[in-house]
Amino acid sequence: MHVDDALFSRLVGQIYQAASSHEHGDEMVRAITLEAGFACGAVHTEDRKNKVNSVHNLFTADGDLAKATPGDWQTTFNRQTHGLQELCDISEHKRLIEAGHTFCATDLAPLPALRRTQFHREYFQQLGADDFICTIVRSDDDYTIAVCFGAPANGRPLSNEQQHLMKMLAPHFQRAYEMRRRLDEQEMERNSAWQSLDSLATGIFILAENAQVLFQNVMGEEILESSTALSIHQGTLHCRYARSNRRIQTQIQAAIDASRQGADMCWAPTELEPPEAEGTRLILCAYPLRRASGRSHSRATPACMLFAHDLTQQPQLPRSHLAALFQLTPSEAAVALGVAHGLSIEDIAALQGHSVATCRTVLKRVFAKTDTGRQNELANLILSLGSHIGDRQ
Repeated sequence: MHVDDALFSRLVGQIYQAASSHEHGDEMVRAITLEAGFACGAVHTEDRKNKVNSVHNLFTADGDLAKATPGDWQTTFNRQTHGLQELCDISEHKRLIEAGHTFCATDLAPLPALRRTQFHREYFQQLGADDFICTIVRSDDDYTIAVCFGAPANGRPLSNEQQHLMKMLAPHFQRAYEMRRRLDEQEMERNSAWQSLDSLATGIFILAENAQVLFQNVMGEEILESSTALSIHQGTLHCRYARSNRRIQTQIQAAIDASRQGADMCWAPTELEPPEAEGTRLILCAYPLRRASGRSHSRATPACMLFAHDLTQQPQLPRSHLAALFQLTPSEAAVALGVAHGLSIEDIAALQGHSVATCRTVLKRVFAKTDTGRQNELANLILSLGSHIGDRQ
């Protein structure tokens, strides 16, 4: 059976465009619905463990219904999904829920029987559709994801051409959604990496092979804002002290060269040398980043990580971080931080409104949990942690 090549190419393009960005999902469903002559379309997700159904990217070709906004229908559907579960159960019982499989409403039951289901009465027919066709793009123990389109409620079932088109598009739906899943995982990994860098009390600058700054963490931004010594000009990090700037640029270039060659490089911290009248004390250290496997010809490939630490600032370890690290209660964390700040047990007791005896008991529990035995030992431990984990909350 012949499917128009130009139509097929356009729809395949829409499918892969949707894979590249979540924002294009609505346009993909809209394009297929209109160009293939369907009444409506949507992406349906079933949480198989919890028996919860939801719908996304809903589009209806009916102008009057569209005025009511598909978002309203989508909200209603996501709030009242129990009616669809009977169809999901039938689909699973008939083993139709397999990735890559395309099936029609009549594969579940005769159309007259489906018209009597709660799902058809309360939702599907309200969108101006009757018969429907689904392509399963994901099916595992956790989720089923299907792209579904409905035929107009004109008493005629889906045409052979529509069914054939959906079967031809099925492998492209599968590949596109797998691409989207991998992109989402990579995005989550990147976000986790950036969040980890933002939690550090040391300024981090990631530089490309051309020394352009690709990223700076929160502490790096704070150092740039608070220090008159460092700045980013035309994407490149500079120090306004000529001698220090030469040393920094030499160190950065050495790290980039080591990255290109896959070689190790000794750490060589550089302390900025400001005029004696200025109190700024910054230490910078460049380190090469290993290339990922495979070749990259992009000038934006990360090649160097530059660490910047302000020696005039005493980093503070957040109470929540300290509590999480050693499983301390809020009261124990407060006492531990008081000790780290040089307060006496009497001062800590007064600040917390507890007796000295109570604070001493709490301190003993802190010693046990942190494997320390003296107040100066506990203070050194917390301050050393603070130099690595800053207060980013």
